[in-house]
Amino acid sequence: GVVQEANVQGTFISGNPVVFKITPDGDTRELRVAGRDAGAALRAANLYSKIAGGALDFEAQLNNGPGSSLRSGRLIIRDFEVRDEAALAELDRKGKPKKSAGPRKAGVAFSKLVLPFTADTRFIRIGDAVVKGPQMCATADGLIRRADGAIDIDGTIIPACALNRVPGDIPIIGDILVGDGLFGLTYALGGAISNPKFQVNPVSAIAPGIFRRFFEYGSPNDAGNSAARPKAN
Repeated sequence: GVVQEANVQGTFISGNPVVFKITPDGDTRELRVAGRDAGAALRAANLYSKIAGGALDFEAQLNNGPGSSLRSGRLIIRDFEVRDEAALAELDRKGKPKKSAGPRKAGVAFSKLVLPFTADTRFIRIGDAVVKGPQMCATADGLIRRADGAIDIDGTIIPACALNRVPGDIPIIGDILVGDGLFGLTYALGGAISNPKFQVNPVSAIAPGIFRRFFEYGSPNDAGNSAARPKAN
């Protein structure tokens, strides 16, 4: 009832290669997908359609039984763009002045995304994800409900993070002031993946970096959408 071993190699329509492997490892199986067109891979998996290009490395552990969950998962994407993302346009309106509304027509470049996760039949759980680029950096934690794509994700966005973190080089004082970044905004994403609802906490922009987590939308009682996050027993 399960694929015990696989080694599939091919190319996307762009001509870039992709490799899919499942390798037995005792009581588990190692799953890995690697390729040089991350955007195409994510679209093919029906996960996310706004990424263009990028080198992808996806790995996780699976149990040997049918319907097994994904454990110790990690998605890494390097050198990619996010295009026409409404949540980034919303950030422009709330984080800094923007002349026009709607999705950004130009892509936002990122150098690296590291996304640790686990997945079962109900939820994809994201923990301590980080994305870095010249225009912005961000962290993320939260849940995606698989049945309907509802999301409950929060974290911090740091604009111009390369310059933003320069004061952190100052011993002791830099650690206190900067933390995740001298200037940053805590945010919450709710709604669904297909139509995300974006909120930012303006107070967090003036909070020293080390204290910014106090302003995160981390609880179902916060203003952020909590549809996807299960309640504690």
